[in-house]
Amino acid sequence: MATRSPEYDEALQLARSEARGWPRPVFALLVRAARLGDPRAVYALGTWYLHGKRPVVERDIPRGTRMLLRAARAGVPDAQYDIGVSYSRGVGVRESATEAAAWFRKAARKGDVHAQVALAECYEDGDGVRASTRWRDFWLERAAATGFPRARKWLKEIRRQSQ
Repeated sequence: MATRSPEYDEALQLARSEARGWPRPVFALLVRAARLGDPRAVYALGTWYLHGKRPVVERDIPRGTRMLLRAARAGVPDAQYDIGVSYSRGVGVRESATEAAAWFRKAARKGDVHAQVALAECYEDGDGVRASTRWRDFWLERAAATGFPRARKWLKEIRRQSQ
């Protein structure tokens, strides 16, 4: 099981408070948590590097992508979804619809609604998977059951068109 550190929880609490000057101490806490093996911190740092969090972190897509992959492999659903997006767009990795769908599936199975909708799109278009309305609907229904608006709207449209 992955290490869950109090440093990550402290960083999250501080970031949510938006206290003056919060990015620097949050970054330090995330680095400490990542060194302790907390994959949630690795994911958070990966997103900071992917997008840049000035003035604390300059944008570094290769480094951010490596961190996302590390967190995704450790089972962090948000990281699994994000690395799926990276593969679908070719950001930091070679574009691969098959890899994207595989990562979306891992996150979707853990209940990530964004990944469920992304995987439904893969099944709709046949991107990285064999096109299947059955699997598209399965993942859309799971996402819609959470109340996710995009999934509910798409599912409603599909049902309307099939009448």
